[in-house]
Amino acid sequence: MTRNIFCEWFVDHAVPEFKAYCQKENLSFKIFLLLDNTSAHELDYESLCPNIKVLFLPPNTTSLLKPMDQGVMATFRTYYLQRMVSMLRKEMAGEGKPSVKEFWKSYNILNGMENMDASWEEVTSQCMNGVWHHAWPDAVHSFLGFDAIPSLEQEIVKLVKDVSLAEVEGDDVQELLEYNGEQLTNEELIELDQQRLSEESKADDDDDVGQDDKESPAFLWIAG
Repeated sequence: MTRNIFCEWFVDHAVPEFKAYCQKENLSFKIFLLLDNTSAHELDYESLCPNIKVLFLPPNTTSLLKPMDQGVMATFRTYYLQRMVSMLRKEMAGEGKPSVKEFWKSYNILNGMENMDASWEEVTSQCMNGVWHHAWPDAVHSFLGFDAIPSLEQEIVKLVKDVSLAEVEGDDVQELLEYNGEQLTNEELIELDQQRLSEESKADDDDDVGQDDKESPAFLWIAG
């Protein structure tokens, strides 16, 4: 997220949606917007829309207070990973039987977006309500926990073993799902890309390296 992208979202999408909702519900156009503490969210809100009051969560507390970090992202990631590994197993069972490496090279951004869309549809309204159990418990109704995650993790381990990656265990899957890496800087992204290009040039001698590089990421993951 950058400040320009967030400003565009706020002005062109959030404000009109807030205003339309208030009109529909016959409410005064007064909005309280709670945001996590990041430089991308630092805008002049008073001049952009004085009807919206913005407050920020205290620094380094998003993992404890931010609703989306209380189970939604973990649930979404679990559905995404389960769907992606199922796709891998299906491909390896069909004609041609590509290797795992060949599958990752063919797994493109469109595949990732389609899996994201389908995985998000599986996140239930009960899950969305339950994320408030820390920050706003009075708003939570009959929340029984994120029961789908453990069973899906076991299914993911089984799927992974089915494609001959027997060394993967439940702890490995859980560690991957719980990963919340910090956002990389532009310099770090450039460095990673240079390392990737260097490794690919050493590993592959054929002419399709450049084409694969343009069309497909080696791995597409959601870091929240």
